[in-house]
Amino acid sequence: NFPSFANLIQDPKAASRNKWETAPVPGWYVDGPEGKKILNRRSVNLASWCLAVSNHSKKRDLACCLAAYMADPWVLLEGMLQPATWHDMSRYCHVGFAAPAQLRDRRGPLLSYFEENASVLTPMVTGLIAATEYNVTLSKNLHAAMVGTMDPVKALETTEKQWEEITNRVGRQKQIEAWKELKKWYPTTII
Repeated sequence: NFPSFANLIQDPKAASRNKWETAPVPGWYVDGPEGKKILNRRSVNLASWCLAVSNHSKKRDLACCLAAYMADPWVLLEGMLQPATWHDMSRYCHVGFAAPAQLRDRRGPLLSYFEENASVLTPMVTGLIAATEYNVTLSKNLHAAMVGTMDPVKALETTEKQWEEITNRVGRQKQIEAWKELKKWYPTTII
């Protein structure tokens, strides 16, 4: 669920107000350090707000200033409190004890788990060369498995083969270097 749905679901006039719930990301137990079982809860952050500024832009400084303005916690707060926006309450400055008072009435149950879930979300492969190609390939094969036109095992095997082809074309060492850089931003060290 998008946390911005809380604006609609928790609206004082909505019949759904205080009548819905969300849950933490599910997981499974794996062998952890010292032989202890640990709950491995892992998912991907499928949607994040991103902004890129081209090195060839004629107004690069202006674009960077706009990005900094839009990323300001108070600007985002104003944006997501507007009706029908898609600005999510997805930054740590919007959840937990430090959340602005304006959000307390609107966030409802969804944000009860958002901070906890955010701690186990990993970014998609955006940031890698050919990231879109990796994601589209996976999506098509998983879709084929879900609608029954491809066996699930075959879908994963096909994806693996196609990802290997992409990686070999792009350059495995380049991808390894990009991956190491991306991994610095992952929320935990378990993976």
